[in-house]
Amino acid sequence: MPQVKVLPSTFTDDMKKMYRDESGNSDIKLLFNSNNHPLGAHKIILSVGSTVFRDFFLNNGEEVELSRLLSNTDSCSCLTAKESRPNTGKKSSAKDMLHLSTNLPNSVSNHQSLSPSPNLERKSKTGRPKNCLHFNNSVSGRAFQHVLEFLYTGSPNISSDTDEALLTKVMSLSHRLHIPWLGQICENITNGESYLIPSMVAILHEERSKIVKENFVNKPHFSDVIFHVKNTIFYAHRAVLMARSEVMAAMFGGGFSERDSLEVCLI
Repeated sequence: MPQVKVLPSTFTDDMKKMYRDESGNSDIKLLFNSNNHPLGAHKIILSVGSTVFRDFFLNNGEEVELSRLLSNTDSCSCLTAKESRPNTGKKSSAKDMLHLSTNLPNSVSNHQSLSPSPNLERKSKTGRPKNCLHFNNSVSGRAFQHVLEFLYTGSPNISSDTDEALLTKVMSLSHRLHIPWLGQICENITNGESYLIPSMVAILHEERSKIVKENFVNKPHFSDVIFHVKNTIFYAHRAVLMARSEVMAAMFGGGFSERDSLEVCLI
C-alpha cells in the first residue's frame, strides 16, 4: 500500500526569515532610549501576536497600555531625509508617535476601489518612510528583542541559562503587551518544564492562524501589495509572501518589475 509522506512544517523557519528580513519590507521601526539598535518589524505580526498592538494600530493610536510604554520624544527622525517634516517644537502624543500608514503616499491600506494605476509605484528602499514607535526607559530593547522573536516564531530564544533579570523583563513585557503564551512559556522554562513548550507552540500557531484568517487574509489592513486576477482584487503582505514562497521571494526580491510595484496583475 502506498505511503503518504507528510513533510515537516517549515513555518517557524520561514517566520525566522521574515523576522530577520533585510529586504526593506518592514513597515514599523521600534526605537529605544537605551543604546539598543533600532528593530525593524511588521505591523501584521505585532497585531496577530498582541491584542495591545492590534488595538493600537487598528484604532489610530488609541490604546492606553501601549501609550504608557511610549516615549514623549518626537519620532520624526524615523523618516528618511527625503521625507523630513517641520519641527513645531511640540511634544508628540501617542498618536503622533505612530506616523499612521493612512498618511503615507506608499500605503494601500485605505484603498476603497482599485484598478491598475501607474501612479501607485513604491518608493525606493532609501526613500520610503517607516512608521515608528519610540519606547520609553521602562522598555529594555534587549528584552523586547526576545518578545519580538516570539511574536514571529512562537518560540522565544530563551533557556534555563537566561539571565534572571532579563527573563523578568521579558515576562513583564509579555504581561503589559497581553502576550500570555510568552509569559507561560517563560514560567515553564523557569520551573524546568520546557518539555511542555512544543505542544504549547502548536496550539499557539493554531490560534494565530484563526486571527490571521479573520482579520488580515485578503483585507486591506497593513497590505502593501494588491493582486489583480481578472476582475478580482486580493490584498496581500509582501514580506509574508516572500518568507513563505520562493517564487514570491524571487518576484519581489529579484530584478523583476513587480519588485517596486504596489499592484500586480495576474492573467
